Amino acid sequence: MNTLKTVSYNGRTIELIEANEFYARNQASTRSLNEASSKNLDGAGAVATIGGLQIFSKTAQAKGGVVPTESSVNTRSLDTPDDALEVPIYRKASSGKLFMPTGEIYLIFKSTAEKPAIEALLNQYDLNLVKDYGNNRLVVATKEKLVDTVSLVAKLTNESIVAVAEPDLDGEAELYELPPLQVPLLGQQWHIENNGDIPGEPTSVHEMRAGADARIKKAWEELGNYGADDIKIAVNDLGFDIAHPDLSEPNKVLHAFDMWMQTEGVPDGTTTTYTHGTPCAGIAAAGLNQGGTVGVAPNAKLMLLHGTSYAWQHFRLLVDYCIERKVDIVSLSWGQTRDDDFYPLSDNVKFELDRLTTEGRDGKGCIVLVAAGNEGMHRINYLATHPNVIAVGSSSSKDGHPQYSNRGKELTVTAPGGDWPLLAPKASWATSHWFTPFVERDSQFDNYTHFTGTSGATPLVAGICALVLSANKDLTAKEVKQILIQSADKIGDSSEYNGKHSTKFGFGRVNAAAAVKMAKDPTIVIDDVDVEDNNDGDNNQQGENDAHKSLQKAVVRVGSRLNVRLEPNAQGDLSHQLKDGSVVWIKRRLENGWVELATTYVHGDFVEKI
Repeated sequence: MNTLKTVSYNGRTIELIEANEFYARNQASTRSLNEASSKNLDGAGAVATIGGLQIFSKTAQAKGGVVPTESSVNTRSLDTPDDALEVPIYRKASSGKLFMPTGEIYLIFKSTAEKPAIEALLNQYDLNLVKDYGNNRLVVATKEKLVDTVSLVAKLTNESIVAVAEPDLDGEAELYELPPLQVPLLGQQWHIENNGDIPGEPTSVHEMRAGADARIKKAWEELGNYGADDIKIAVNDLGFDIAHPDLSEPNKVLHAFDMWMQTEGVPDGTTTTYTHGTPCAGIAAAGLNQGGTVGVAPNAKLMLLHGTSYAWQHFRLLVDYCIERKVDIVSLSWGQTRDDDFYPLSDNVKFELDRLTTEGRDGKGCIVLVAAGNEGMHRINYLATHPNVIAVGSSSSKDGHPQYSNRGKELTVTAPGGDWPLLAPKASWATSHWFTPFVERDSQFDNYTHFTGTSGATPLVAGICALVLSANKDLTAKEVKQILIQSADKIGDSSEYNGKHSTKFGFGRVNAAAAVKMAKDPTIVIDDVDVEDNNDGDNNQQGENDAHKSLQKAVVRVGSRLNVRLEPNAQGDLSHQLKDGSVVWIKRRLENGWVELATTYVHGDFVEKI
């Protein structure tokens, strides 16, 4: 067996073999599964394509080859014979990222399909029921764990009673942290209070604007304390140093759990190279007088969940965990933005986020914060498009829009995240991000790091939500979101806003003091605030009427290349391109040939997909 390379996959190492070895044994079956499958010859050999996914390689035998199991989002070693290991690694053509089938499939059966026929089909393909969402919508799993569900879906789509068949693919999450700035350490957390400069450093070194902060100090003053000590913030990320001085006070971390291994506790520096979770946790809730920084909600408790995954099962486990343990707030500084196949949000993930944001906190709903992402794109992290979550972008230390912070119609608010970096705790096993001469001058900053991007802005808003709940624990998740929207400060040029909303800033930069004050007022009425439609005049009312209708699934016509734009009739505001065969979700059709998709606009023609 000829090893091609090794890749990191959710905390494990996978050995991959030459792709053409796999195809030599499976060429005939692959061709029969999909007549449209293509083989592109290059220097590495034949590359098969199924449904737009390129087969990159298959997992190697034993000692390192891993696939997800039904009982865990983690992976396991395989000791089966080589001829049983027919589970390929796929590469998305749109992003180049690697993905592996988890064994689960989402099936929507036609409305005319009756239960006996559905059960017969499941038996025919050796599929077990995992989740029944009603209305002929099921999540199923293969009884054998080494089945290539992408290939299996190609068969299922030809069944007369199947309307939709979608394989679950898992891969490494993108962690939304920007590369650290190599500049002198600044001894102040400007996101808490920005006075226009940082003590000990000349203003020429950095860009600051007085007042370009989240009003955290004023929120503490409004509360009269540092927040309640019974608020639970769950941070799902990678790499937590629970021994860090800022996180090690008694009862600060109530529960630490490894989502990959499904075990209590989190890996330390001897078993992981991940470091992203430590600053995220510290920004949200680093304790008082324990170390060098203080969190936005220093009295709040932390539930630290190591291990990220795109798999549907991961979200089921995450939601179950948070509901069972009565988590108040969930912070997610990871996701996916580049890959078209994650848009619109999968029904399975949407259902679970629905459940979390409505059934959590004994029916008041968990408050879920999701990073918009750092790709500088005209759309945001797919997880942040869910209507119930708070999608967080980044604002700069001058109350501007950092170029990296993704824009989008679903963006809720922005919060300090850079250009000038935030100050945050650093995992003891992480390489220091500090300017070396400064660290040598003052060793107290050895345990801290520069941390920039929507990864930092998201736990910052999670901490603000903890302060809001400290003022009024009876608020629902929906009400907390509306408080953040209505209390936010409009920053940037007024021309950036279409009505009350901006694709750059959302409804504005968070103002913790105003949010806490609003939450304390028992007479406040929380109204729904809808994002203004990016179209002209008379279409607004139609947009409101259509907002509650189901999206229409369609495919791009053969031979078409359609430029997707942020607004209709926009010139030079290209978001991405749809190629023939691309699956899209149409929200509504506008005048002059423009079509509004789930998140963007395109001028072109589609074929409705039955």
